[in-house]
Amino acid sequence: MCRALSTKQSRLTADGGDGKTAGEDSKPLRGKGKLMVRMLKIFMRLGRMQTAGITGLLPVLGLWAAGSHLPVPSYLWLFAVGVLNHYAGFALNEFFDERIDRLSGELSGKPLLAGDISAAWAKLSSVAAISASLLLTWFFAPRPLAGLAINAGALALAVLYDSMGKRVPGMDVALAASAALGVLFGPVAYGSEIGALPALLAAAFAVQLLLQNTAAGLKDLDQDALAGAVSFPLWLGCWRKGDQLHITRSFYGWLWSVKIVQVTVLTTALIHSAPGGVRAGLTAALLFAGIVALRQLPVAPDRRAFFVRLGLHEVTGLLAILAAFYPAFGPNGAAVILAVPSVWAVVTVLWAHGGKPPVL
Repeated sequence: MCRALSTKQSRLTADGGDGKTAGEDSKPLRGKGKLMVRMLKIFMRLGRMQTAGITGLLPVLGLWAAGSHLPVPSYLWLFAVGVLNHYAGFALNEFFDERIDRLSGELSGKPLLAGDISAAWAKLSSVAAISASLLLTWFFAPRPLAGLAINAGALALAVLYDSMGKRVPGMDVALAASAALGVLFGPVAYGSEIGALPALLAAAFAVQLLLQNTAAGLKDLDQDALAGAVSFPLWLGCWRKGDQLHITRSFYGWLWSVKIVQVTVLTTALIHSAPGGVRAGLTAALLFAGIVALRQLPVAPDRRAFFVRLGLHEVTGLLAILAAFYPAFGPNGAAVILAVPSVWAVVTVLWAHGGKPPVL
């Protein structure tokens, strides 16, 4: 009798109680797991998450520049807010630019254009990310109302850029201002004083993004022109046909004006954090030389070469910011700034993109 019951129980355990084997019963679960992983990869490609590491650090760096050093858990929610804002901004950008992107045969691998995800889901996921960002701010910020005001302002400016960037020239300024608020969000949420260094850091990231985004507009000149868009480079008379890239003097003048502002901000930050030293003068000269060396940034007709030079400019600009604010960040902060975005980018590209270059 006992042996019979034991045999029956073991059969129920193996069959799942309904005649199915354990392996058969787990197949739907494995299928659902694979589907969830696939969807997560699609959402990560949609939000261009390979560069979210540096966006997530912006409010943390703002806190450090204000002289506030907190336990690690306090930084995690700030990092999460930055990452969520990054996703929301890029996913909405893909949503608004879908019609224009379809005119380029080089962008067919994007999730929306490839049919991996619908426009409705892209928009819904952006709204969900924005909601999560604001909820995190409300529940974790020591000064929730002030934090919500800054965070909502940063998000509003990003949405303004996404929705109007191809209709009104100069919307890159709105995106740059959004990044500046992202830096100030950290100290404001914790009630830290917004002194000169946090303000200069916000300006440094804003100018860097303004330079980067303005130059990146050159890669879309052909499809923007076909779609009747009014991007800033088009408005200034630039055009692109195949391998021919024409850049006007007014566009070069704009880039150089922003570069001069960038050098001024970085030099001021360096002198402020390390006053009067020879190191300050030498580093300022090196920063200026590094920026001037990239003066030919836009002149790269080949798309792959263009992205290589654009990436070089971005990395060099971030290193210049790190050098200028190193006295405030210190060696530990510098290590975090170098490691987190780099590791994040490598892991994301390998996992979500299969090791292939992201389609931008």
